Amino acid sequence: ETFEKEPGDDIYANNPVSYLKLDRLPLGQDYGSVIDVLRRGDYFVTSGEVLIPEARIERDGKGWRYVADLQWTFPLDIIEVVWGDGRRTYRKLVDARGMKPLHGERITVPFDGRKARWARLAIWDSAGNGAMTQPQKLP
Repeated sequence: ETFEKEPGDDIYANNPVSYLKLDRLPLGQDYGSVIDVLRRGDYFVTSGEVLIPEARIERDGKGWRYVADLQWTFPLDIIEVVWGDGRRTYRKLVDARGMKPLHGERITVPFDGRKARWARLAIWDSAGNGAMTQPQKLP
């Protein structure tokens, strides 16, 4: 994709970025902390306009709920929870069009994951930008 570059070409502008949750930047050539975060899935992917600084899955009676702190630039469109039981994949869409631009707040999305083995969260804005967590294994 980068065989030829012209002045003004920006190869990073439209690529998603992974935000790793690190206590501090690695020093020297020791990237063990980065590898640990990647193994735990303690990071999210984003185009940059939607951020998920914190996200967790909690038990909610017989089901589950995603609790997440969000920040965004453009008006939000959809909040999506996806989960699976090893054979089927399910999803719940929440209309987020009433959430104002340039804002942030904590959201809670319950989902019926009684047999779920994993789940992930995705947030999409009105311009098609998004952020998503990595699939998390459920106990």
